[in-house]
Amino acid sequence: MNDMRKTKAQLVEELTALREELARRRPPAKHEAVPDRAWLSTLVDQMVEPTVMIDWEGNLVHGNALAAGVLGLDDPAQLPGINIAGILHPSSIEQAAIDLAQVKESTAPFAASYKLLVNGRTVPIESHGTKIELADGSVDLVSFQNVSAQQRTVRELQHQEGLFKSMVENANDIIYTIHTDGTLRYVSPNWKSMLGHEPEEVIGTSFMPYIHPEDLPACLAFLEQVMASGTKHEGMEYRVQHKDGSWRWHMSNASTMVTPEGETIFAGIARDISERKQMETELREGRRLLEERVRERTRELEQVNRMLHEEVAEREATAEELEIFQKFADASGQGFGMADLDGRITYINQAVCRFIGFDHPGEGLGRHLSEFHPEEVRQQLIEEVVPTVLEQGEWVGEMPMLNVDGTSVPTILSMFLLRDEQGLPQQFAAVLTDIRERKQSEEAIEESERKFRSLAESTTAHISIIQDDTYVYANQAFLDYFEIEPEDLPMIIPEDMMMGMMTPKTVEQAKSAWEAATERGDTRFRFEYRDVDGNWFQTYVAVMELDDKPSVLVTNIDITEIKRAQEELKEGEERYRTIFDTAGTGMISFGQDGVITLANEEWTKLSGYSIAETVGKMSWMPFFTEDSLTRMRKYHELRSKDPSSAPRAYEAQFVDRQGKIHDGIINIQIVPGTQQRVASFQDLTELKRAQREMYRADKMAALGQIIAGVAHEINNPNNFIYFNLPILKKYIEAIRPMLEHHLVDDPDLRILNMPYEDFLADVFKLLENMEHGSQRITGIVSELKTYVRSDEERETKTGTVGPVIERVMALVGKQVRKMVKRFEVEVADDLPELSMNPGKIEQLLINLVINAGQAADKEDSWVKLTARPDTQRGADWIEILVEDNGTGIPEEIRNQIFEPFFTSKGRETGTGLGLSICHRIVEEHGGSIGVESTPGQGTTFTIHLPA
Repeated sequence: MNDMRKTKAQLVEELTALREELARRRPPAKHEAVPDRAWLSTLVDQMVEPTVMIDWEGNLVHGNALAAGVLGLDDPAQLPGINIAGILHPSSIEQAAIDLAQVKESTAPFAASYKLLVNGRTVPIESHGTKIELADGSVDLVSFQNVSAQQRTVRELQHQEGLFKSMVENANDIIYTIHTDGTLRYVSPNWKSMLGHEPEEVIGTSFMPYIHPEDLPACLAFLEQVMASGTKHEGMEYRVQHKDGSWRWHMSNASTMVTPEGETIFAGIARDISERKQMETELREGRRLLEERVRERTRELEQVNRMLHEEVAEREATAEELEIFQKFADASGQGFGMADLDGRITYINQAVCRFIGFDHPGEGLGRHLSEFHPEEVRQQLIEEVVPTVLEQGEWVGEMPMLNVDGTSVPTILSMFLLRDEQGLPQQFAAVLTDIRERKQSEEAIEESERKFRSLAESTTAHISIIQDDTYVYANQAFLDYFEIEPEDLPMIIPEDMMMGMMTPKTVEQAKSAWEAATERGDTRFRFEYRDVDGNWFQTYVAVMELDDKPSVLVTNIDITEIKRAQEELKEGEERYRTIFDTAGTGMISFGQDGVITLANEEWTKLSGYSIAETVGKMSWMPFFTEDSLTRMRKYHELRSKDPSSAPRAYEAQFVDRQGKIHDGIINIQIVPGTQQRVASFQDLTELKRAQREMYRADKMAALGQIIAGVAHEINNPNNFIYFNLPILKKYIEAIRPMLEHHLVDDPDLRILNMPYEDFLADVFKLLENMEHGSQRITGIVSELKTYVRSDEERETKTGTVGPVIERVMALVGKQVRKMVKRFEVEVADDLPELSMNPGKIEQLLINLVINAGQAADKEDSWVKLTARPDTQRGADWIEILVEDNGTGIPEEIRNQIFEPFFTSKGRETGTGLGLSICHRIVEEHGGSIGVESTPGQGTTFTIHLPA
């Protein structure tokens, strides 16, 4: 918003300057000192921002093409007669009427904000205007600009700032930053809820007094590791003192970050793990109890073992099936966890961490076990599973887990009770099996035959065991999917089953995976394939020994939904990449070493280097001039001391592959939480060129006013001289007889110490020189008037340049042929008709042809005038060339020849206005003029004019 207010103030200042400039630009007139309406309309057409003239009834009198475009019109000629009440939003009409009345009564410029109603759409504008006194009545001159984009940008920034602030203030953990000297730079508001202090009490103080003395050395060592590596470190556990004097256990993650000022600090997140620490103590006690239970159970098993010897015959019948399940358990991946009777987690292993997405077990301690399951099964867990375990001692079934990224992980849950010596329930224990990947648990728990069968039969994955090319086992999910009765399983040939399920291509992929694993000596491998129905499966194969025979355990998991999610993720990544590549500015990303890691197409167009040549190979710094790099270093140093002392976006000069320098705006930002920078460069070269042209036009207009005044002031006294010289001659002729009569009496008559005859001859020679000088002054004044005569010969006609060239030949053809040996003229027959001022085109060609003739410096000198269609610009353009083989133009003055009063000729030959007038005539006709010259060989002026 501050930037918008500054822009508004600048508009008022610019308008004041414009009003003063208008006062200086008023054209000379005999009886009036104010500009006329036509002159002001021409000025409005040349304005570089939308500008209109408004009368005091609110009617548009005139406007330029930019104003017509903002109002949704195709032609500026549609503007006159439109009332501002018809184009303003109803909410702005009353204010505009008040402002118009105030401007009418005041000479001061004004600036205001309105809303336009364009084609049913509201367009906010910033406008500025002033009253202009015209010969035929005052008008209000108003310029405006569309500020929709600025307002939208401000709203988006405010929204993003609010989101970030809300995220920090509502985080469950403490977010903090620490200076390298140990001073707390920032703590989030929940410091008070976790440690009792107001954030203002601790910010600016050292963190060390809050740390338990026994833990402080480890904390300092932890920060040293973070600083040395420059990467994220996590899992640091330590004690922090509460305001009430108690000690709380915290676990912290930390990394370094560079502030906008370039200062490196520590940033981290701390979580209260006091409850988890307490639970770990309880868990150790639980483990002790479990070990006692195991010893007791061992004694019981020894007794049972003696009984088993008596029942060996009965057990032999089921031994093979039990061994199958035992092998299966050893090859599966399982997770193990424990919770107190309130459902608070006291222990989980690494396998469970993989299901949930934790980095280490400590992240889950103290949390309720229902948090690790999706919302739709939490009620079942609380109302069915837990009561069943408490009543029956165990529960086994499918129970999906909830990953921290929001995805659901299907698992088999086996939950049972741990009891103390008195047989009272003490803790819940659970065995979790990830049925997506069918990996065997790292901490397999020996269970009974019934539990192994329950685990295998309750999974939705297709589990089978192959031995001697025959199925010896398949779970119910396998049988149901392939519609096989259990008694028919031994008759199924696995290879035929595979051929019927897979496409020929996926069959070959499976065989290749098998052969590769065999060559590597792997006992486990996996591969993915797509079946004939288009569903995706992931297959896990484990080679094992069963009854001293090689066997293969195959687990098939349907991953169709996972594949679909991966495709959606890939599409999202491609969308963001498309936005990056199609941005209107050149953008790159680079690290601390300056090497470019990412570049979009706009950058390659600007630089001239391809992405393959740029990314990973080039540094960004050689693309900018040394002055720009010096400015960047200076701003970086200033921001390190005071963030507000240097801009984020500022002007810089970009150097492309050809060495061409582009002026533009550079903006460099750091990616939060990384050492990566993102830089964008907006090329403003053409805009700068247009601004320079505007400044040059203003300079020329001001110069024209000065010239007009000088010409007028010179012409008046020169007229006295020029018109009085003939009278003076007559006076001398009148007294000449008296002098000659006196000469008869005095033959030796001397005047001013000169003989009479010499004196008389010298007088007439002086008069002749004075008349010549006066005529020369008249000629110079005439050229000055021609230069500033912008409103003369406004009439345009449609026709070809052929007749104009014929008149030029009639006027100066003989004169040029006296200067050079050859004067050639070529005019094509198929020239298009132009809308032109014939008199000005004639003046243009006469100046160029005469200059070409005056440049002759050779015996075989020549001048050539050619008019032909412009084949490069199209059928609606013509090209006129004026060539000579004369002296040429030195390179060091070539870019000055079109400037007013610049001449390489002597004072007696020209004023330096000829080529300046030519340049202006060509621009008035919407064309261009250029020059190519080689000293000593000649010069070619090329003119392009549109039809």
